[in-house]
Amino acid sequence: MLKRWQWGLLGFVLVASAAIPAYLIFWKQHIRGTEDSERQDESELPSGWNIKEIGDVVPPLDKTKTTYILAWKSIVNKQVPRSLTEECLVLTHWQNHPGSDGWVLAVVSRRPKSEDNDEDWYLPTGFSYYPCEKVFDKRPTNKDIYRYMDNRNSGCGWSLSAEIEGYSLVNAMVCNRTWKAVIKEQPTRSFSKDLPPK
Repeated sequence: MLKRWQWGLLGFVLVASAAIPAYLIFWKQHIRGTEDSERQDESELPSGWNIKEIGDVVPPLDKTKTTYILAWKSIVNKQVPRSLTEECLVLTHWQNHPGSDGWVLAVVSRRPKSEDNDEDWYLPTGFSYYPCEKVFDKRPTNKDIYRYMDNRNSGCGWSLSAEIEGYSLVNAMVCNRTWKAVIKEQPTRSFSKDLPPK
């Protein structure tokens, strides 16, 4: 005959053995499943772009993070046709611990390789001479992203156009599938009116 404490221990073991598989199923469906569905759709990016290299220049530099490119553009100086500049609107996500997320929205740029430039991605500075990024403690919404893009007061705005006088838009895309998967909203702006005819 089992003693009272032995019955209690047996009951605990039975409850724990039922709870662990249930937790693993929940984790796979809700936590891991979210990460799998939020991957960058690389078919929306220019050939040869390395998402890790782009994400590595976005703070915090000491965190393992997931990088998403929400939109990108290539612009050229009309006076210097070989002066192509590539820019992208980047969102990175990391977890300090479960339930504590960090999100950073930033613009990352690079110029073509030349004697003066080694083609590395960098965070451009605004008129304030500080890199332009915005930190969120939860997933940003369309409203948050468009507020960041429209923020000209700090010199950190970014638009879906050539944006700079004397430059023209060569190619561009809003990464609709990635945007919707990560932001959970369909983007409501596009480059279509500013792109040159094909």
